[in-house]
Amino acid sequence: MNIIKSLLLQILWLFLSIAATACIKYPTGNDDNAPIMLWSFAQSDGSLIDGVFPKFIYDGKIIWYGWYGNKPSLIARDKNSGNIQWQWEDTFDNRRLFINGQIYFQNNTLTFRDGSRLHNLNLDIGKTNWRVKANASFADAEVEGLGNTVFFSASKIQVFSGDIKTGNINVLTAVHPDKQTYLGTPKAIAINNDTLLIIPYILPLTSSTYTSAFILFNATQNKLLYTQTVIDTTRSPGFFGTIIYNNKIILAADNSIIGFDFLSGKELWRRQFPADFLFSGIALAEGKIIGNCEDQNMYALDPDTGNIVWTERTSGTSSRPFVMNGVIYFTGGGDGLLHALDAKTGQHIWKLESPDLKRNDGAWFFDTVTGADGKIYVSSYLSLFCYKAAR
Repeated sequence: MNIIKSLLLQILWLFLSIAATACIKYPTGNDDNAPIMLWSFAQSDGSLIDGVFPKFIYDGKIIWYGWYGNKPSLIARDKNSGNIQWQWEDTFDNRRLFINGQIYFQNNTLTFRDGSRLHNLNLDIGKTNWRVKANASFADAEVEGLGNTVFFSASKIQVFSGDIKTGNINVLTAVHPDKQTYLGTPKAIAINNDTLLIIPYILPLTSSTYTSAFILFNATQNKLLYTQTVIDTTRSPGFFGTIIYNNKIILAADNSIIGFDFLSGKELWRRQFPADFLFSGIALAEGKIIGNCEDQNMYALDPDTGNIVWTERTSGTSSRPFVMNGVIYFTGGGDGLLHALDAKTGQHIWKLESPDLKRNDGAWFFDTVTGADGKIYVSSYLSLFCYKAAR
């Protein structure tokens, strides 16, 4: 995504969600088909949670973000009972966290970025292993990991690698784009004992024209393999996700999803949409590429041809989709609901309204969904909820 959209992401999510409270048309919590709530616990002292952190499950614990006394926390709860296992608040200068993107956990450690700060936590006990301030201006909040290494872009034109054991950070010196280039988040894959990075970038050509492209870079050999143009446009473009599937690189770029041959970079297919995939990104579900477009529709594409398999009316500004047992879950910033869709057909299984709306009319569902063992976990701006999964 471009730098302006990255900086406005959290503000846009909150603003559009607030504007949408009057648009909630599906109060399905009383329907017979609605999921059963297993437990809920407050993740806040009563004020609406400020910030976004992708929730995930590690060793029987659901880990997500909390907000107590104007202070951010990461909270680990037992995924069955909801009881708190540990709580982490070791931020630099007690500042709020600004995290909207990808996190990386490997073995028993979690690595995430907070502006120019990089944190690494022990997930067993909720303690800091290390934290560093990088001498760079970070363009977005995403990190990508492979093994014991994380990769991220910063200062617009630099790609960094970081050792998750030591916190040592290095610049990948062989990546030398134009000084005006904006680099996106690298996507890492291991092939033949080498680490390859797909690095998207945006280059302003004039004051009103841009080109977007990506680099395939061998980080092990410190070698550029090829550069492939994605789109030339008169509007500021963005990148909203990269998937590697069946020897293809599939990118969500600007208002399109595009498939490329991995080895050569040759474009194989292109599908254009009425809007972009800024909030949702793209994901894999039942062998299909899915994404929730800002035109308020979710689309499923055949990854070999780019043909649309199904379309379902959903919600704009959605969270990134989570897929489990053939069901796609996400929260809609445009309607405040938790959605569950059949991944094969795209049809809604149910939509659910946040129970916390009875306490605070701003406490709709938001942020990512995760799940395991027949349960899903979703948050409102006040609480964390555990529901029986649709399947």
